[in-house]
Amino acid sequence: MLVSTPAHWASWPRLVVLWVACFMLATPMVRAQTAPTWASVRRLPAATSVGQSRAESIALATDGSQYVVGRFTGTLVLGNITLTEGAGSGHLYLAKYSAAGVALWATKLDANGSSVHAKVAVDAAGNAYLAGDFDTFLTLGSTTLTATTVAGTPNDAFLVKYDSQGVQQWVRQAVAGGAGNTGSAFLYGVATDASGNVTIAGDFLNSVSFGGTPFTGAGVYLYRFSPTGTLLLSKQVSDDGFADDLVLDAAGNAYITGGFYNNTTFGTTTLPNAGNADLFLCKLNAAGTLQWVQTAGGPDEDAGTALALDAAGNAVVCGYYGNAKYLVRVTNQGALGWTRVLASGSLGYSPFNAVVYDGRGGFFVAGRFSGSLILGNTTLTATGLSACVARYDGQGTAVWASQAVSTGTPAGSGADGLATDAAGTIYLAGYALSSTQFGSLPVSTGGSDALVATLTAGSVLATHAASPALALAAYPNPASGRVTLTLPVGGGQLELLDALGRRVRQLALPATAGPCAVPLAGLAPGLYQLRATLGNGQPAQATLQVQ
Repeated sequence: MLVSTPAHWASWPRLVVLWVACFMLATPMVRAQTAPTWASVRRLPAATSVGQSRAESIALATDGSQYVVGRFTGTLVLGNITLTEGAGSGHLYLAKYSAAGVALWATKLDANGSSVHAKVAVDAAGNAYLAGDFDTFLTLGSTTLTATTVAGTPNDAFLVKYDSQGVQQWVRQAVAGGAGNTGSAFLYGVATDASGNVTIAGDFLNSVSFGGTPFTGAGVYLYRFSPTGTLLLSKQVSDDGFADDLVLDAAGNAYITGGFYNNTTFGTTTLPNAGNADLFLCKLNAAGTLQWVQTAGGPDEDAGTALALDAAGNAVVCGYYGNAKYLVRVTNQGALGWTRVLASGSLGYSPFNAVVYDGRGGFFVAGRFSGSLILGNTTLTATGLSACVARYDGQGTAVWASQAVSTGTPAGSGADGLATDAAGTIYLAGYALSSTQFGSLPVSTGGSDALVATLTAGSVLATHAASPALALAAYPNPASGRVTLTLPVGGGQLELLDALGRRVRQLALPATAGPCAVPLAGLAPGLYQLRATLGNGQPAQATLQVQ
């Protein structure tokens, strides 16, 4: 039932009405503006002078632990854990750190070629899903996968699940093929949902199958698996193009970004190509049906490399537009908003590699640049390559920017992954080629070493009094299994905080007002806060007892 009249609210208990009144009468606090600051930087070093390492993907669990993925050569030292490369020339690692930054466990994967890569996603129970692709063979623990293709670009995609203790649970491999086994399958997107399912998105040439009937031709694919590895959904999203990132909202809608080289069909919509590659963003519902697709681009090489959703389900895509960094905002209904094109020296292909929302109405982007880069009122300059990070507000204005400053030789650093926690702390995964400084924090490296740095998000200057928070109606309360909220307006974002203020779950709210079921499976019994930003920007909250 839609919440549309005062009479509806009159049906709720007096306690709720009084609670709402208290929030509306409260005088909001106006915060002073503080800029983001570098809080810590941690080195993940290669142990030998000829070794190298870099961090490329990072995900956070509900308990604040961090899962870091990257590549290395030689030996890699992670606290008291040492990994040594095996056969082949490409080597991945997955490491778990506690909330305090202590290495808890780590595992390695060995492959034939240096093009091997992976991204990581974590579910509510702390299980980690590693997704990527490899050339010729991939050895992980006692399992060795062999690529099914033998010519051209012999890449196969893979998905592996680890439990919270680092024990391998199951592995899935894409079977790629075609005439003469010259096909390929690539995988760049992975995300989990509230039910513990995992969804992946990538692209293929000739044919691909993670189970069931193979897709043929070429294009972008999407697969979903249950927590036990059972195939739940398979979908060929387009007949051409490549996928670079995937995110899910609370309703299970999938957003995919990447690029396409020819006139390309998504569902019943054909996108014309403007020359070379063009960027796309598409949305599919939980059943895999295309809702909309949007494109942007010009005569040069353009593509989306990463994306994030704001509190109302609107997307910001970062990537490249020719030789420039590129940002574009697309609403949850598929309408193009603002765009930003940022020249960055003579580096050539130089996208922002990662983007996250900060829970304060803005978002952070990260990447690398050379020469000079103008971000709002800040001009960054670098000798060689330099990692950079910037905060934008919801209107696309750069309000803060910083960079890593090399203090050794060779000069160089980069940023490839971002994540954020309930407190607004930003985690950056990257690398440095020599000793480097992040703000006032120096880190000494013995060569090309992986790094994980953190930023405090700072606060935003309020130009007017903040809107009072509404009381969310939540029933039953206490609850187990699920709780139902009654939303006075559609859209927005909901987060659940535990008794220590840590975010344990984040969900996108449905586009229509009315009842909204929130799953509670996997949450420990205790007191939680439900905190929402509704589709009209109004904050709302409630206290919930989980049994």
